[in-house]
Order: sequence, then structure tokens, then C-alpha cells
Amino acid sequence: MATLFDSLDAWPLESHMETLQHYFEQRSNPGELHALKLLDAAMCLALAEHFRKVRDFDVALDWIRRAVEAHPGIAAFAALESEFSPRKRINGQSALSPKLTKPQRHRCTKSRESMSEPAKGESALSRDAGNR
Repeated sequence: MATLFDSLDAWPLESHMETLQHYFEQRSNPGELHALKLLDAAMCLALAEHFRKVRDFDVALDWIRRAVEAHPGIAAFAALESEFSPRKRINGQSALSPKLTKPQRHRCTKSRESMSEPAKGESALSRDAGNR
């Protein structure tokens, strides 16, 4: 499945960088476009991956740092910076997406006897009281 991150490779690297730099220069002006911090970070990570692919690792790391600055406090962004490797793809999508965990199954601790229907004329409360 193609994503926004995949389509950025079609841009010439210089155009990609100049566009993003221009955005960051203009966004503080009143009335200019200003995306959410998360999108700012995503754009930085996409450009960092673009630089990594052309083997400009120092500049790639600089753009990862800008992503961390754009949205501080996100552990996944800091991990991308601290674990940077020229051989490892900068996966901005996984850093931006929360980790999904499988819901834990809870075991039923009640005995079958306590879960059964009460006998005729007996309430569940009176039966449970008698089991104590």
C-alpha cells in the first residue's frame, strides 16, 4: 500500500528540503499555514529518510533531531535519534503510530456453582451467603 511517505521519494531532494525549510520559516507568521506538531515531526522524518537513502547520514540525523524538537517528549522520536543507523530505514510511520497491544484475557475466578441459577425459592444472595 502506497503512503504519503512513499510518494515523497518522487520529489527531488533539494525541492523536498527547500519546501520544508520554507514551511518552517513561514509557519510562525500570522495567517500562515501551521500544522500540528505531529505533522511537523512526520515531515522532518520523511526528509531524514530521504537523506539517508542518498547516504547523507549527518543531514539525516539533523532532520531526526528537528523531529524530536518539533514534538518533544515522544519516546519513539528520541529512539530514532539514539538508535540511528545508516543501514536502518527511518520508519516515521511506526514512530508516529501508537503500539497496539493485544488485550489481556481475564480468567473467571468464580466457581461454576456460584454462577449457576439459584434454586427455586432461593436468591443468589442467600445461596452465596450460605457458601461463606
